[in-house]
Amino acid sequence: LFLFLYAFVLGINPITGGWFRAFWPSMTIFGGLIAVFWRVSANNLEILAGNLKDRVPFFKWGSWIVGGISGGIVLYVGIAYLQTTYLAFQKDTLSYVSESSAFPTVISLNLEKGEWPEKLPKLVPNWLDANDLNYRLYDMDATVNIWWSSVFKMPLARGYLDASPGGESGENVAGWQYWRNVTFSKDEIVDVWKVPKEMAINQAKFLLDWGAIGYMEGAPVYGRNYASLPSTYIRDNPDIVKKTESVFTLRPAKYFQIEGRGWDIPDTQQELKYFEINKDVVSPIYNATNAPSILVVGDAIGQDTIMRNVASLGLDSKKVIIVQWNKNADSLSESDLKNFDVVFLYRYKYKNARKVFKRLENFVKGGGKLFIETGTEQVESNASSLPAIFPFDSQERKPLGRAWDFKMGDNNITKGINFNIFSEPIFDGNEWNFSYPTDSLRSGANVLIYNHGKPVLIEYALGGGKVIWSGMNFPGHVQGNRNIEELKLFKNILFELQDFSQNKNLKVSFERPTSETVIIKGSGAKAILFKESAYAGWGLTVKAEGKSRSLPIYESGPMVHGYMYAVLPDEMKNKPFIAEFKYHGEMVYKFNYFISFVATFLVFDYIFLGKKFSALLKRSYAFLHRGAGKWWEREDEI
Repeated sequence: LFLFLYAFVLGINPITGGWFRAFWPSMTIFGGLIAVFWRVSANNLEILAGNLKDRVPFFKWGSWIVGGISGGIVLYVGIAYLQTTYLAFQKDTLSYVSESSAFPTVISLNLEKGEWPEKLPKLVPNWLDANDLNYRLYDMDATVNIWWSSVFKMPLARGYLDASPGGESGENVAGWQYWRNVTFSKDEIVDVWKVPKEMAINQAKFLLDWGAIGYMEGAPVYGRNYASLPSTYIRDNPDIVKKTESVFTLRPAKYFQIEGRGWDIPDTQQELKYFEINKDVVSPIYNATNAPSILVVGDAIGQDTIMRNVASLGLDSKKVIIVQWNKNADSLSESDLKNFDVVFLYRYKYKNARKVFKRLENFVKGGGKLFIETGTEQVESNASSLPAIFPFDSQERKPLGRAWDFKMGDNNITKGINFNIFSEPIFDGNEWNFSYPTDSLRSGANVLIYNHGKPVLIEYALGGGKVIWSGMNFPGHVQGNRNIEELKLFKNILFELQDFSQNKNLKVSFERPTSETVIIKGSGAKAILFKESAYAGWGLTVKAEGKSRSLPIYESGPMVHGYMYAVLPDEMKNKPFIAEFKYHGEMVYKFNYFISFVATFLVFDYIFLGKKFSALLKRSYAFLHRGAGKWWEREDEI
């Protein structure tokens, strides 16, 4: 009970998933308390009985007689009482009860041993290979998700209950799951969140592709309280949906009533409605790629903002790989940076500024592209003697009024943009803050946009690369206002750094001999994209040109902990390769299993072995303790 309550204090919710899940831990705690009280009572009765046996001769045999009679009376009266009480409870409960079953109900019908799943009726259309491992099925209905993986091999995009992992990226889990749900179902992202339909369609394509969702299912018919059709801009869009078909199964009649309360369900045809997603829209789970990459260095909000803005442009994994770096920038090595075409510094964090900015300077001078945003609350937003990657030496951050006053420099980024319909620079009723230089610009810098006479967007040539600096928190303003014209400017900034217009996805062959082992074979690529969560226990070895290398796995796309992305070394790029992903498990879980095993064994030893193993441990500990003590005494003498 103490551990249960302490978990809440630490912010760990043991009943994540709904208040109704309190039943399970509550019953466990209640049972534990009963066990404790029973043990205490039994001990006290043993003491009392021992004293009475010595003083009252009758107690030795009379207690058995009294106990037997009392037990018989309790059984006789109790059974009759329970029968009456149960019938009343049953009748009252039937007024509120509803059927709980997987959907369709045929899944829950009795089948003889060996008949599952072969004797199940047809559950999918003929054109859907439900054992295809290269794509996923998305279904909002938990009563379908709960059985799908027991019958078919095709993975699901949404589980019966999606977990909420901890860590620095954990807070994006619920947000991205919700984002996907409201985008895919009920037009909610348009009707409730007021996202323009054009953006919603692009976001749907983005999420379908990154999730490798080749199929969807949903039909909100009688008996399906949790089902939902895909949003209209998905299901009515021939560019997204290739075909649709319904499958019907018989739900046998069910009658069970007491005084007109209960079930009276006739034979019913239950519908499963499937949608095939056009394969031009969605790429598979296993891929090789030559798509340019963007490394987003920033906190969870920064990752979420950039992810949604890129999604609103419809730039999916076939055109750009977005890699998350929700850690201190100090952990980014120069070899890591060389793996990426563009780096975004947005809501970034670090411990050693000199080391971080020197590595970024080398990256840019070596031909890299960098976008850096200091319109947010960064140390550099109000600072002087700034590092060489900034196009000026000092800047400050202040409001510049409640309206824009734009002036454009001579550039291509601002062409074709109607700045007159930008949303106001206001947040929660307060003026938007801007960073801007307080001294002259460095050589190679060119102002792209002025606001109230202050440079707020600057392009800066540095060595063989390029920097675009923003002091507007422009990604945040785009995301907060969902303004189409602002999104166009964001796109122009992206494309000034790199061309993201081409489909650079490459087909591969794959094998999956076990859940923990994946072998991908391909050629002509610079990187590998395996759309499965990049948990810490995964490792990657790549073989090419007679060489074998272990490669780092980066977290990419709208997933926590990210989908697995790995960049091939220069000597393996564009060559035939064999990549083996292998899951070895995470040490923290191995340690938990070890502790559980030891605890179970000690309980077994206590109950059945008479504490022999525990005694051996105690002797071993005493021996080691004496040995350590003697060693310590010798050290003191020296």
